[in-house]
Amino acid sequence: MSALFDEAMRFVLSVEGGRVDDARDQGGRTAFGITQKAYRAWKHDGTLDVFDITDADVRAFYADLWESLGVEELPREVAVVHFDSAVHSGSARAITWLRCSTWADVPATAQAFAYLSLRRRFLDQQGPTFHAGFMNRIDALRKAIGL
Repeated sequence: MSALFDEAMRFVLSVEGGRVDDARDQGGRTAFGITQKAYRAWKHDGTLDVFDITDADVRAFYADLWESLGVEELPREVAVVHFDSAVHSGSARAITWLRCSTWADVPATAQAFAYLSLRRRFLDQQGPTFHAGFMNRIDALRKAIGL
């Protein structure tokens, strides 16, 4: 994998933490940002516990996600935002935000800013429970990409 993938992974792991099982979280049981459901689907085994995921599987899971998103073809700022968005809010929503925020002949920083604005608007509508954490994540992401 590339240095860009490594940068995006470092960011995701810095904000996702470890193992979490919070009943208030729509994602449910997660480890390093990977939900129980996604882990089982990726491994093709409905009996596995995501809390038993290895470091190697975390990296392989995210490498597969990276490849599926075609992130390597994007400018650095947009790539990191897009990858983190797919991890945090799902690939389908992230792809929609990407399509709505990237235009030809516009600097990558402007595209990343537009993308983050769409993401922030969505997260603002998710209720108060995790709002402060969501905004901290957006702010950390902006800092990480130099916005």
